[in-house]
Amino acid sequence: MAFSPGGKLLAVGAGDGTVRLWDPATGQPVGKTLQTGSGPAGGVSAVAFSPGGKLLASADGDGTVRLWDPVTGRPAGAPLHASARNGVSAVAFSPGGTLLASAGGDGTVRLWNPATGRPAGAPLRASAYYGAHEVGFSPGGTLLASGDGDGTVRLWNPATGRLVATLQTGTGPNTGVYGVAFSPDGKLLAGGCGDGTVRLWNLATCRTVAILLATSSTVYGAPAVAFSPDGKLLASGELDGTVRLWSPATGQPVGTPIQTGAQNGVFVVAFSPDGKLLASGELDGTVRLWQASLFAHAYAALCAYVGSPAPQEWNRYASGEPQPEVCG
Repeated sequence: MAFSPGGKLLAVGAGDGTVRLWDPATGQPVGKTLQTGSGPAGGVSAVAFSPGGKLLASADGDGTVRLWDPVTGRPAGAPLHASARNGVSAVAFSPGGTLLASAGGDGTVRLWNPATGRPAGAPLRASAYYGAHEVGFSPGGTLLASGDGDGTVRLWNPATGRLVATLQTGTGPNTGVYGVAFSPDGKLLAGGCGDGTVRLWNLATCRTVAILLATSSTVYGAPAVAFSPDGKLLASGELDGTVRLWSPATGQPVGTPIQTGAQNGVFVVAFSPDGKLLASGELDGTVRLWQASLFAHAYAALCAYVGSPAPQEWNRYASGEPQPEVCG
């Protein structure tokens, strides 16, 4: 699931092998359904828009990555053969749009030139046995993170293909890292882990700065993470059907957990480019849109628990948002 750069479209990859485009303002479908050909046995694991919005990439269960023109709904070139086994679990464009990264179930991270459809260098070897689950570029494009099934996050230099650092979660190979997200300023990296935690690393030191206890579930745990565009919120999607909002500055929860009602869990979360909406994608095929205002969630929670909060209490959770005079 991914918003287009202008926020006018929401692309959703489905387990039946299709990609659908929606207008998030109206909740109505836009254009025709894109048929990947991977079918329900493989399905679509992830989608990503290029920075200019002219291309849409889909990560498919048949081991390919497909590029689409989101305006016409037509393929933009031939499928890219990105994984020898277990399909492709994630795709991400670099900030400049000159590279496309894919994470494969065969344990490789591959870089592509989206303009030509050709590989950009040799495959990066992540977790050969447990696979690579997620990929994401830093805001400056100088780092590529892969969330891997062996419980680590690997940082790569996408220009050289060299491994820069390995971040240890301590979760082990039975849980892995299913989501990665860079903060907008590039100083933090969040990892959604299978043990039910979300971990924050300081990228200057490669040290863990916070372990957020998202859920008690240890079966895939908290597989989805996303920073808001202003960096003041971090969202986690969890297998128990809960979406939580956190303050990256304090490591504290913001507001009360959002109960989506999803019986089979939330596997992807995404903020709209203006930060006003938060989308949650659920295993039952449902996508829900939520108001993502930091003010609304933080203020509602503090008013419920402590009445009209003191300035220091407000700032602890609201991270610089203006404080209203009274609780409504």
